Amino acid sequence: MRKLVGDPALRGQGIGKRATFAFLYYAFEILDLHKVYIHSRDINVRNINVNSASGFELEGVFLEDLATPEGRRVDLIRMALLRSRWRAAFGGQANAQGSGAPETHGGGAPPK
Repeated sequence: MRKLVGDPALRGQGIGKRATFAFLYYAFEILDLHKVYIHSRDINVRNINVNSASGFELEGVFLEDLATPEGRRVDLIRMALLRSRWRAAFGGQANAQGSGAPETHGGGAPPK
């Protein structure tokens, strides 16, 4: 999943959080995946913070794992989230807010 809010005027309004939540809902509740992991450049602090707020935890750092177009090597970080932790954090909230998600799927509302 790649998130980009291109218009600077729209940044900081929770669009990235909502996109992350929708992706995780689909991954865990529709596809029934056990774990989702992501890689992010270590300098992308905003993305790291959004992912942390969604429950992702740091699993490791891949030193000089990515070559940039300029030929530099940069670190990547790996963050992961287990379905059980996602459900514990967000399960059931969608039904209370009227999203229509079935109770058996755990539901969940996007973080604010």
